[in-house]
Amino acid sequence: MRPDYRLNSKKAMKCRFSMKSKLHPVASKNTRYWTRATPAQLRLIEAFCAGKEIVDLGGRDGSFACHLLSAGARRATNLDHSKGLHRIIAKNLTHHAGTFAGYHAAFPNRRWDVGILSWPVKFASIIGAVIPILNNCETVVYLGKNSASTQCGSRDLWEHLTGRDLLTHIERNVASVLIYGGAERTAELIQEEEWGLKALDY
Repeated sequence: MRPDYRLNSKKAMKCRFSMKSKLHPVASKNTRYWTRATPAQLRLIEAFCAGKEIVDLGGRDGSFACHLLSAGARRATNLDHSKGLHRIIAKNLTHHAGTFAGYHAAFPNRRWDVGILSWPVKFASIIGAVIPILNNCETVVYLGKNSASTQCGSRDLWEHLTGRDLLTHIERNVASVLIYGGAERTAELIQEEEWGLKALDY
């Protein structure tokens, strides 16, 4: 029997109830990680998601997925195991509350046009379960920052990402956006990836 990933509607709220700013109208204080992206970075992500079916891996309350839907994404799935969150209700947005491993076990053949990874955690036991889902995504969007003092994602994750073709990227001091296709790697590593491959697994 498949686990029940449906959410109690009492834990959800309308997009309009979480309006915080003109630039990021659906970002709440607990999900502002994706608002670290610059307007240019957001436009790049939006362009790759326009008309596509996307999955936000670890998307908390679904605010980023809701933003991308408003910018032209066709349909979005928000996957996050966090409890006690008020999930945003929006047209064409589906929430699944559960682990990455549990979701993939229940829906191993589910495929998406774009997979979103925003500030992924560094714990190998958690983030490693994302890779089978990424294998079912034609394009992967990474938003985060690796440096001498910060780490986004495990070494296994970065070995997976750097095996994919890097389509385009915008690196900044606060956050970097890297967009990967499904083909084998042709470009040289960039700094964000080099730091990612130095990750210490926890």
